[in-house]
Amino acid sequence: MNNYVHKDQTLITGSKVEEIQGTTSQSSAQTSIAHKDTKKHLEDLQKRFQAVVRRKEEDAYKKRKIQEEQRSKKRKINDLRDVDETNLDRENDLKTRKIKNHKWSFTTATTEFTPLPQGIAHYIGMNSQLKGVDHGRLNPKGTLEKQLDQAIKEGNLGLATKLSDEIAEQDHKKTVKEAIERKEFAEAKQREEKARANRKKPKLKWGFETKQRWETKSNM
Repeated sequence: MNNYVHKDQTLITGSKVEEIQGTTSQSSAQTSIAHKDTKKHLEDLQKRFQAVVRRKEEDAYKKRKIQEEQRSKKRKINDLRDVDETNLDRENDLKTRKIKNHKWSFTTATTEFTPLPQGIAHYIGMNSQLKGVDHGRLNPKGTLEKQLDQAIKEGNLGLATKLSDEIAEQDHKKTVKEAIERKEFAEAKQREEKARANRKKPKLKWGFETKQRWETKSNM
Protein backbone atom coordinates (compact mmCIF):
# COMPACT_ATOMS: atom_id res chain seq x y z
CA MET A 1 0.00 0.00 0.00
CA ASN A 2 1.39 3.31 -1.00
CA ASN A 3 1.39 6.20 1.36
CA TYR A 4 1.30 9.83 0.31
CA VAL A 5 2.18 13.00 2.09
CA HIS A 6 -0.27 15.88 1.58
CA LYS A 7 0.95 19.44 1.19
CA ASP A 8 0.00 20.22 4.76
CA GLN A 9 2.49 17.38 5.81
CA THR A 10 -0.38 15.00 6.71
CA LEU A 11 0.24 11.33 6.07
CA ILE A 12 -2.42 9.82 3.86
CA THR A 13 -2.75 6.10 3.59
CA GLY A 14 -3.52 4.21 0.38
CA SER A 15 -7.13 3.50 1.27
CA LYS A 16 -7.67 7.14 2.03
CA VAL A 17 -6.16 8.05 -1.31
CA GLU A 18 -8.53 5.71 -3.12
CA GLU A 19 -11.45 7.18 -1.22
CA ILE A 20 -10.39 10.69 -2.17
CA GLN A 21 -9.94 9.69 -5.80
CA GLY A 22 -13.43 8.14 -5.86
CA THR A 23 -14.93 11.24 -4.35
CA THR A 24 -13.08 13.38 -6.87
CA SER A 25 -14.26 11.31 -9.82
CA GLN A 26 -17.84 11.39 -8.50
CA SER A 27 -17.64 15.17 -8.11
CA SER A 28 -16.30 15.47 -11.64
CA ALA A 29 -19.20 13.42 -12.97
CA GLN A 30 -21.72 15.50 -11.06
CA THR A 31 -20.04 18.67 -12.30
CA SER A 32 -20.23 17.40 -15.88
CA ILE A 33 -23.93 16.56 -15.50
CA ALA A 34 -24.63 19.97 -13.92
CA HIS A 35 -22.74 21.63 -16.77
CA LYS A 36 -24.84 19.78 -19.32
CA ASP A 37 -28.05 20.71 -17.50
CA THR A 38 -26.99 24.34 -17.35
CA LYS A 39 -26.14 24.35 -21.03
CA LYS A 40 -29.49 22.80 -21.90
CA HIS A 41 -31.29 25.30 -19.68
CA LEU A 42 -29.49 28.17 -21.38
CA GLU A 43 -30.42 26.80 -24.78
CA ASP A 44 -34.07 26.57 -23.71
CA LEU A 45 -33.97 30.14 -22.43
CA GLN A 46 -32.41 31.31 -25.67
CA LYS A 47 -35.10 29.53 -27.71
CA ARG A 48 -37.84 31.08 -25.57
CA PHE A 49 -36.28 34.51 -25.93
CA GLN A 50 -36.07 34.13 -29.70
CA ALA A 51 -39.71 32.99 -29.79
CA VAL A 52 -40.77 36.05 -27.77
CA VAL A 53 -38.78 38.36 -30.05
CA ARG A 54 -40.27 36.70 -33.14
CA ARG A 55 -43.80 37.04 -31.71
CA LYS A 56 -43.24 40.73 -30.95
CA GLU A 57 -41.94 41.33 -34.46
CA GLU A 58 -44.99 39.58 -35.92
CA ASP A 59 -47.33 41.63 -33.72
CA ALA A 60 -45.58 44.86 -34.71
CA TYR A 61 -45.82 43.88 -38.40
CA LYS A 62 -49.55 43.12 -38.05
CA LYS A 63 -50.10 46.42 -36.23
CA ARG A 64 -48.27 48.37 -38.95
CA LYS A 65 -50.29 46.58 -41.62
CA ILE A 66 -53.59 47.39 -39.85
CA GLN A 67 -52.57 51.05 -39.48
CA GLU A 68 -51.64 51.23 -43.16
CA GLU A 69 -55.02 49.74 -44.12
CA GLN A 70 -56.82 52.24 -41.89
CA ARG A 71 -54.88 55.15 -43.40
CA SER A 72 -55.64 53.85 -46.88
CA LYS A 73 -59.38 53.65 -46.07
CA LYS A 74 -59.34 57.17 -44.65
CA ARG A 75 -57.63 58.48 -47.79
CA LYS A 76 -60.25 56.78 -49.97
CA ILE A 77 -63.09 58.20 -47.85
CA ASN A 78 -61.57 61.69 -48.00
CA ASP A 79 -61.11 61.40 -51.75
CA LEU A 80 -64.75 60.32 -52.19
CA ARG A 81 -65.89 63.15 -49.90
CA ASP A 82 -63.86 65.67 -51.87
CA VAL A 83 -65.36 64.36 -55.11
CA ASP A 84 -68.90 64.60 -53.67
CA GLU A 85 -68.29 68.14 -52.41
CA THR A 86 -66.84 69.13 -55.77
CA ASN A 87 -69.85 67.71 -57.61
CA LEU A 88 -72.22 69.41 -55.16
CA ASP A 89 -70.45 72.74 -55.63
CA ARG A 90 -70.70 72.34 -59.39
CA GLU A 91 -74.43 71.58 -59.16
CA ASN A 92 -74.99 74.57 -56.89
CA ASP A 93 -73.02 76.82 -59.24
CA LEU A 94 -75.06 75.55 -62.19
CA LYS A 95 -78.36 76.15 -60.34
CA THR A 96 -77.19 79.61 -59.29
CA ARG A 97 -76.29 80.50 -62.88
CA LYS A 98 -79.69 79.27 -64.06
CA ILE A 99 -81.45 81.36 -61.44
CA LYS A 100 -79.38 84.45 -62.28
CA ASN A 101 -80.00 84.02 -66.01
CA HIS A 102 -83.72 83.45 -65.48
CA LYS A 103 -85.91 86.46 -66.20
CA TRP A 104 -88.01 86.94 -63.12
CA SER A 105 -91.51 88.28 -63.65
CA PHE A 106 -93.61 89.79 -60.90
CA THR A 107 -96.51 91.01 -63.05
CA THR A 108 -98.93 88.55 -61.44
CA ALA A 109 -98.15 89.86 -57.98
CA THR A 110 -98.63 93.51 -58.93
CA THR A 111 -101.97 92.83 -60.59
CA GLU A 112 -103.28 90.85 -57.62
CA PHE A 113 -102.46 93.51 -55.03
CA THR A 114 -105.36 94.74 -52.92
CA PRO A 115 -106.37 98.26 -54.06
CA LEU A 116 -105.56 101.04 -51.63
CA PRO A 117 -108.48 102.54 -49.69
CA GLN A 118 -109.06 106.25 -50.16
CA GLY A 119 -107.08 108.63 -48.01
CA ILE A 120 -104.31 106.27 -46.81
CA ALA A 121 -101.68 106.98 -49.48
CA HIS A 122 -100.39 109.81 -47.28
CA TYR A 123 -99.85 107.38 -44.38
CA ILE A 124 -97.85 104.75 -46.27
CA GLY A 125 -94.23 104.78 -45.14
CA MET A 126 -94.91 107.37 -42.44
CA ASN A 127 -92.36 107.45 -39.60
CA SER A 128 -90.18 104.94 -41.44
CA GLN A 129 -87.14 106.92 -40.27
CA LEU A 130 -87.97 105.95 -36.68
CA LYS A 131 -87.60 102.23 -37.33
CA GLY A 132 -84.44 100.39 -36.34
CA VAL A 133 -81.73 99.31 -38.74
CA ASP A 134 -82.67 96.33 -40.90
CA HIS A 135 -79.98 93.74 -40.22
CA GLY A 136 -80.92 91.56 -43.17
CA ARG A 137 -79.85 87.96 -42.56
CA LEU A 138 -79.80 88.42 -38.80
CA ASN A 139 -83.58 88.82 -38.71
CA PRO A 140 -85.51 85.55 -38.35
CA LYS A 141 -86.99 84.38 -41.63
CA GLY A 142 -90.60 83.39 -42.02
CA THR A 143 -91.99 80.16 -43.45
CA LEU A 144 -92.38 81.54 -46.97
CA GLU A 145 -88.85 82.96 -46.98
CA LYS A 146 -87.41 79.61 -45.88
CA GLN A 147 -89.40 77.82 -48.59
CA LEU A 148 -88.14 80.37 -51.14
CA ASP A 149 -84.51 79.76 -50.13
CA GLN A 150 -85.04 76.00 -50.44
CA ALA A 151 -86.66 76.36 -53.87
CA ILE A 152 -83.77 78.54 -55.10
CA LYS A 153 -81.27 76.02 -53.72
CA GLU A 154 -83.05 73.18 -55.54
CA GLY A 155 -83.34 75.21 -58.76
CA ASN A 156 -87.16 75.09 -58.82
CA LEU A 157 -87.76 78.36 -60.65
CA GLY A 158 -91.55 78.05 -60.92
CA LEU A 159 -92.03 77.49 -57.20
CA ALA A 160 -89.52 80.24 -56.39
CA THR A 161 -91.46 82.72 -58.54
CA LYS A 162 -94.75 81.75 -56.91
CA LEU A 163 -93.33 82.08 -53.39
CA SER A 164 -91.75 85.42 -54.27
CA ASP A 165 -95.15 86.69 -55.44
CA GLU A 166 -96.78 85.50 -52.22
CA ILE A 167 -94.14 87.27 -50.13
CA ALA A 168 -94.63 90.49 -52.13
CA GLU A 169 -98.41 90.26 -51.65
CA GLN A 170 -97.95 89.63 -47.94
CA ASP A 171 -95.67 92.67 -47.59
CA HIS A 172 -98.16 94.82 -49.52
CA LYS A 173 -101.04 93.78 -47.24
CA LYS A 174 -98.91 94.50 -44.20
CA THR A 175 -98.06 97.97 -45.53
CA VAL A 176 -101.73 98.76 -46.23
CA LYS A 177 -102.76 97.53 -42.78
CA GLU A 178 -100.13 99.73 -41.09
CA ALA A 179 -101.26 102.75 -43.15
CA ILE A 180 -104.91 102.19 -42.13
CA GLU A 181 -103.90 101.93 -38.48
CA ARG A 182 -101.93 105.18 -38.75
CA LYS A 183 -104.92 106.93 -40.35
CA GLU A 184 -107.31 105.71 -37.64
CA PHE A 185 -104.87 106.78 -34.94
CA ALA A 186 -104.49 110.26 -36.49
CA GLU A 187 -108.27 110.71 -36.76
CA ALA A 188 -108.79 109.61 -33.15
CA LYS A 189 -106.07 112.04 -32.08
CA GLN A 190 -107.77 114.90 -33.91
CA ARG A 191 -111.15 114.12 -32.32
CA GLU A 192 -109.56 114.00 -28.89
CA GLU A 193 -107.80 117.35 -29.36
CA LYS A 194 -111.02 118.95 -30.63
CA ALA A 195 -112.97 117.68 -27.60
CA ARG A 196 -110.26 118.94 -25.25
CA ALA A 197 -110.35 122.40 -26.88
CA ASN A 198 -114.12 122.59 -26.43
CA ARG A 199 -113.83 121.67 -22.77
CA LYS A 200 -111.36 124.49 -22.15
CA LYS A 201 -113.79 127.30 -23.20
CA PRO A 202 -114.94 129.19 -20.02
CA LYS A 203 -118.66 129.46 -19.26
CA LEU A 204 -119.84 132.88 -18.00
CA LYS A 205 -121.59 132.64 -14.66
CA TRP A 206 -123.04 136.21 -14.71
CA GLY A 207 -125.55 138.06 -16.85
CA PHE A 208 -127.83 141.08 -17.08
CA GLU A 209 -130.66 140.40 -14.65
CA THR A 210 -133.38 142.87 -13.55
CA LYS A 211 -133.12 144.03 -9.96
CA GLN A 212 -135.88 143.58 -7.48
CA ARG A 213 -138.03 146.62 -6.61
CA TRP A 214 -136.67 146.89 -3.08
CA GLU A 215 -133.11 146.96 -4.46
CA THR A 216 -133.71 150.08 -6.46
CA LYS A 217 -132.38 153.42 -5.27
CA SER A 218 -135.85 154.95 -4.81
CA ASN A 219 -136.78 152.40 -2.18
CA MET A 220 -133.69 153.02 -0.03
